[in-house]
Amino acid sequence: PELIVIDVRMAKAWEDCDSKITGARREDPAKLSTWAKKYTKDKTIVFYCSCDNEGTSKHVVEQLRAGGFQDVYALTGGWKAWIEADYPTEKKS
Repeated sequence: PELIVIDVRMAKAWEDCDSKITGARREDPAKLSTWAKKYTKDKTIVFYCSCDNEGTSKHVVEQLRAGGFQDVYALTGGWKAWIEADYPTEKKS
């Protein structure tokens, strides 16, 4: 299945950084109830944030699972681990 990667870093963390994971989409975690409707429940979705212990990502995953999504995950280590591993990033547009 298609893998969707979604950046749910808090607004300040998003604004203070000029890059994101290559191919990631940006969604505001505070507006989850609005944007969640545009994703189908049959897709695999991975969320990442810059919080310690994936706080925001885990919260989003919990909310979506409560709403019937099954294949939703928080990226272990989040943005910091991605950068430290030197995985691909791209400029935000």
